Amino acid sequence: MFVWLAILKAGYAALHSLYFLIPDAVLRDVFHHHAIVQPAAQVIAWWWPEDGVVGRQGSLQSPLATLEIVRGCDGAGLLFLMCAAVLACPARPRQLLLGLAGAIVLAGSINQGRIVGLYFVAARHPQWFDPLHNYLLPLLTILLCFWAFLAWSGWAARAQPRASRAALHGGSGAAE
Repeated sequence: MFVWLAILKAGYAALHSLYFLIPDAVLRDVFHHHAIVQPAAQVIAWWWPEDGVVGRQGSLQSPLATLEIVRGCDGAGLLFLMCAAVLACPARPRQLLLGLAGAIVLAGSINQGRIVGLYFVAARHPQWFDPLHNYLLPLLTILLCFWAFLAWSGWAARAQPRASRAALHGGSGAAE
């Protein structure tokens, strides 16, 4: 357990450090704009066309609300936590790759839903924005990812032969 926590912490720290090497302008104008803002603007325009939402330089803008996507509010921390947790688990390469792919898709999807939901709240119920953005939604995203990680890790453990599981966890693999 302590080895897993150490690997998790080191992986998260490494990913987080690399993230901060990306210049703000590149993060905002390339990643945030194309991977978060434009897809969110399209979803919002489909659901609420009357809002007139557009994506501009890392923010969702309409006459009703402006929602800026900034470093730290882009779902990166959630993604790094999921990827570090997957990499810290003893699993075969195939399970690790599937776990990483699932982590990327899940963290991205959860964050995209969070951004669209926060726009809706900012535009229609601004008094709810701070409690949802700062407290409730971070907790819900962590819980969803924790549940998904538990499901993946259980599947990855079952996918390994018994002797391999015991060797990975420091056992002999002999019958108990």
